[in-house]
Amino acid sequence: MYLMSGRPVTIRLDDELLEALDAGVAAGRAANRSVAIAEAVGLWLAAGREQEIVESYRRRYQDGEPDTPDLAELVDEAAQSVGE
Repeated sequence: MYLMSGRPVTIRLDDELLEALDAGVAAGRAANRSVAIAEAVGLWLAAGREQEIVESYRRRYQDGEPDTPDLAELVDEAAQSVGE
């Protein structure tokens, strides 16, 4: 859970997204809109970091280090799972 001691930020959401957000809050998935949005941003940032790691491994093993042909396939599978 994210503490709400940060700085306020103004965002715009279309009606459909805002209704879905409010429904999630009403269902108890988050304490309020701010917490839900902060958690979503945190997940988005974490997914980006994971993708950077996958890309780093992909670049390294495409250069031929180490000499394990199956490793490139594993990296591709990991990249697909991050994108899901």
